[in-house]
Amino acid sequence: MPQQRSRGPAKSDRGGARKPRRARASPADPRSVNADATAAPSRLAAGKLPQKASRRSREVLRTVKACARAINTLTEDLRKHKREEQQLRRYMDYLAFGQEITRTGSWAWNPYSGELFWSPEHFRIFGLDPACATASYQLFFQMVHPEDRVNVEREFQEAVHAGRDFNGEYRIVRRDGVVKHIHSRAYPVLGEAGELKEYVGTVADITERRDSEESLGSMQAELARASRAITLGQLMASIAHEVNQPLTALIANASAARRWLAADTPRIDKTRQALSRIVRDGNRASDVIARIRTLVTRSDAKRNPLSLNSVVQEVVVLLTTELRRNNVTVHTDLADNLPPIQGDRVQMLQVVLNLIINATEAMSAVMTRPKPLTIATGADAAGVTVTVADCGLGLDEQALERVFEPFYTTKPQGMGIGLAISRSIIEAHGGRLWAARNRLSGATFQFRLPFAGVHTV
Repeated sequence: MPQQRSRGPAKSDRGGARKPRRARASPADPRSVNADATAAPSRLAAGKLPQKASRRSREVLRTVKACARAINTLTEDLRKHKREEQQLRRYMDYLAFGQEITRTGSWAWNPYSGELFWSPEHFRIFGLDPACATASYQLFFQMVHPEDRVNVEREFQEAVHAGRDFNGEYRIVRRDGVVKHIHSRAYPVLGEAGELKEYVGTVADITERRDSEESLGSMQAELARASRAITLGQLMASIAHEVNQPLTALIANASAARRWLAADTPRIDKTRQALSRIVRDGNRASDVIARIRTLVTRSDAKRNPLSLNSVVQEVVVLLTTELRRNNVTVHTDLADNLPPIQGDRVQMLQVVLNLIINATEAMSAVMTRPKPLTIATGADAAGVTVTVADCGLGLDEQALERVFEPFYTTKPQGMGIGLAISRSIIEAHGGRLWAARNRLSGATFQFRLPFAGVHTV
């Protein structure tokens, strides 16, 4: 008869109790559904989590490296920018030092907005403190010398309206009363369409240069006056003769007039003629003395419209006796309707006087042939020309190159300053003086001057 199974716990083969079976969850049990839902992602993450974490780490690493490279690049750019900034500051310092050494300031002006920039040196030249003064168009022209202000502003505005360069010299009066001579240059800055954007320019303090030029001009004037005095000293015998002739005639005519009046029947007509000759001879003597005084009197140069024909004629009259004493025959070929030049009469007299005296002395060694001296005037497109040609011994190549040098002379008793002074006078009038050898004998000296009204610097 079979044994009946026990309902109690089953025992293992080893005699121990068997493990209880896991109870199956019912599909209707909510606890079993939640447990399965929680366990499923965990089982999925157990295989995929390392792969995702690795990919994210690589992305973060790449991002960090990119940031590091960007930071390095930015750092290098900052260092480069710092170096360039330091270099630019050095260049600016060099520019400031250069402007200070050369006494040249810079400026920029926008004609539309009125904005004006001055460099520190510009402020210094004008005697202003950049911290206390603001550059402006009105301030600039307030400081321009009253005598120059109208012309400077007109010329500057003409340059602006025409869009061309500006180049001018003027004076300024600083607030401390000091007068400065200024040379200013400016250039227009144009846009792509050719429109005017601004003006950029410089101002240079040329006061010392102007003072030096005035000093040099004063010394040259004194030297020229001394040269004229020396020349007149050499001509003293001839000048005395020129003065003595009209004085002798004056005395003779005065004596004749007395005789005509003392006669039993006074000859009024003869007396009147004698008195007229006295007046003529007195004026002649007065003219000679006036010419001499003109040449030796200290006076400032005054440039006025001047006829070189009248200058030549006046010098020839003054040297008549000297030329006759040296057996020199003068031939004048003066152009009709010769245009005037703008010059100082006394200085032109000195130049022509020096040239004629040099020509006369150059022919002093000529004994066996005539001594013609040709003086001519003419005009061409370049200006008015005066020519003095002699037939003396002439000049060799070395003398021709050096004849205008100060203190160089071919004469035993010469000082070598006459021709040097003559050239400086002609060049100061905007002209040129030169010499050439004649084909047969002698030398020709010529100078050319611009017409009156032609601006010279």
